[in-house]
Amino acid sequence: MADVTHERIDAMPKATRARLGNGEEGGREVRGELRGLRGDRRTQQLRLTAVHTDIGDLHDADGAIDSRLARTERRPGTVDVPVT
Repeated sequence: MADVTHERIDAMPKATRARLGNGEEGGREVRGELRGLRGDRRTQQLRLTAVHTDIGDLHDADGAIDSRLARTERRPGTVDVPVT
């Protein structure tokens, strides 16, 4: 039978605690990375919303320019007269 000493018995809980400690630290790292990914997703969503808003604003500005141009073209003397 293998020699069982107090040193070996005492070393087992220490090794187990060390392994559990490493696992807990790894778990903390994974949780931190997941929080970062969630934060990135929220940030990306906010950026995407901002882009959609900007595109809508550009469409509105384009429509306003088109309507101003149409009004300007309807004014007398501003429309080119075709040369015959």
